[in-house]
Amino acid sequence: MRTWRAASLLAVILLLVSAGLVVAATTTTLLGYQIDFLGFTDNGNNTSTWTYAVTTDGDEEKGLSHWSLDINACFGPIVAPANSTHFTTKTGAEFGCGTTYNCEVAQCTVVQGIDPTTGVNGIKFENCSPQLSKDGPEPRTQIFQFTVEGVPSQGGPVTVAVKPGQGTASGTLIGPACTPNSVALRDFEASSDAATPKPYTLLAGALVFGLAGIVLSWRSARG
Repeated sequence: MRTWRAASLLAVILLLVSAGLVVAATTTTLLGYQIDFLGFTDNGNNTSTWTYAVTTDGDEEKGLSHWSLDINACFGPIVAPANSTHFTTKTGAEFGCGTTYNCEVAQCTVVQGIDPTTGVNGIKFENCSPQLSKDGPEPRTQIFQFTVEGVPSQGGPVTVAVKPGQGTASGTLIGPACTPNSVALRDFEASSDAATPKPYTLLAGALVFGLAGIVLSWRSARG
């Protein structure tokens, strides 16, 4: 009975630890819009520049009014682009344009702070011209960048949100986070490495094992 109690306690501890180690993906799809984290650069002056790609492939029902990304409070102010200015999306080969992405130039309005429609507190790109939607050549990608004060050792999980038409959706993506994520995988749910246990598999296993141990301990105590 003591052995099972120890095993149960270990499983619960593992469960709690696993719950705290949030896995952030490098890509997510929200209401048909795919958003990819392309990386960040240490600029050498206590600032870092973050790059993202937003792609439409024809599955979307509404044009993209705006998209927002959370920036954790441990980072300083957004250095660029400035609030209420216009950002021109990138089209360089270094971002995968011409190979991975069919990039287009767009002018987007930048808003810093809390997005009232999604609750995301960070940076918002809205009213892009041309607007990403299912209309036009597909797929199309717009590349976005912003620079913040602070340089992390690695990216962590932050909230990303989109607003096409009247609807909104949010997910988790790698971004400027105060606490680095334990694992960063590209589309980890679709990983083809069957030999590698996935985080949610370990979490479920710990939960099942812990519950089994608790039940057996209870039965032993009654017996």
